[in-house]
Amino acid sequence: MRDFTKLFRNLIKFMFLGIIILLIPEIGFAQPSEVGTPKSFELSKVREFNGVIDFDQITLHEPNVIQLKSEDVQSGKDGTPPRVGVSIPISASKETAGAWTELPDGGSLWTLKIHSEGATAMTVFFDDFYLAPGSKMFFYNENKKQVIGAFTHKNNKDNGTFATEMVQGETVYIEYYEPKFKRDVSSFHISSVGYFYEELSGLKLFKDN
Repeated sequence: MRDFTKLFRNLIKFMFLGIIILLIPEIGFAQPSEVGTPKSFELSKVREFNGVIDFDQITLHEPNVIQLKSEDVQSGKDGTPPRVGVSIPISASKETAGAWTELPDGGSLWTLKIHSEGATAMTVFFDDFYLAPGSKMFFYNENKKQVIGAFTHKNNKDNGTFATEMVQGETVYIEYYEPKFKRDVSSFHISSVGYFYEELSGLKLFKDN
């Protein structure tokens, strides 16, 4: 009976790890993107734009990392691979979160930053993701050394899901550009955020010196 219970617990741990891996892609499995620059980076050079771009912020309560690492030590004794992060549920869309800014070209910019104290990296998972042709989405870290995107309608999938690669640091910035003639066509919903608590060597080059 004890052996069966131990086997069952190990099975649950492996299932949970599999879910984390699916929700938190590794760097090597980055989504294909087009070359581009976030609109907020460009607007600083546009004389006609005198506005201010505000970022709505969602602050997530950080997980108990000490407890997580303690669990990892115990799991390791059973041969379970160690975790590097966990998934934090969230619910955010362009209708319920973010800040809008009207642009000189007639388009609009939706901006949001998600912060969780102590994270070494974060990733964003969408359970609904549809971008209209002409619209673009970017993600970047606090110091803007790591920028991923532009993601476009070419990243739309039949199942409506989308997940970013890992973005270094405690904060991930999201910018969505909506063209003038594509108002309210795109739709997206963020359902969870991957919180990484282990240092990942592949992201060290994006940190401040």
